[in-house]
Amino acid sequence: PLGESIDTILYAGNQTPLYYLLLRMLPGDGIGFVRASAVGFGMLNVLLMSEIVVRFYHNRTLGLALAALLAVNPMHIVLSRTARFYTLLMAVAMIAIVCFMLLVRGRRSNSLWAAFWVSSGFLYLLHYTGLALPALQLVLMLLNVRQYRDVLRRWIPGQIAVVLPLLVWYGVL
Repeated sequence: PLGESIDTILYAGNQTPLYYLLLRMLPGDGIGFVRASAVGFGMLNVLLMSEIVVRFYHNRTLGLALAALLAVNPMHIVLSRTARFYTLLMAVAMIAIVCFMLLVRGRRSNSLWAAFWVSSGFLYLLHYTGLALPALQLVLMLLNVRQYRDVLRRWIPGQIAVVLPLLVWYGVL
């Protein structure tokens, strides 16, 4: 039951509730649906890895090689078979990374910013480790502050806004 799930998450204190709330949307209540979604996101990660490399480095061979390495990576296989959030976390992180890379490379449409904020906020609410991404982004922009000043001015208030739901969760804990 949902109440027991939330109580368990609150007791442990090491998870955010978003993934477990999303599981409620799956049809049926068997473990098969949960594992199938993890497998699906694991396969999506392989596809995303290939597409990211091809689009940013224009090298299909490198994209296929990295996707193949991810597909046979024992840890990725194990995580794709479990009923946990890791493959979803990786897929959302890759989407946020692609959006950020496009932003710092000069594409600055409102729809791209929106995709970046939504994927980032979703990432932070999936697991605390998602907060490593904005830390790295901030370091990159501060090391090149002249080059990324315009991005940084829009990035800071947006990050504050998308981290607020996570801070509310911390307050509940």
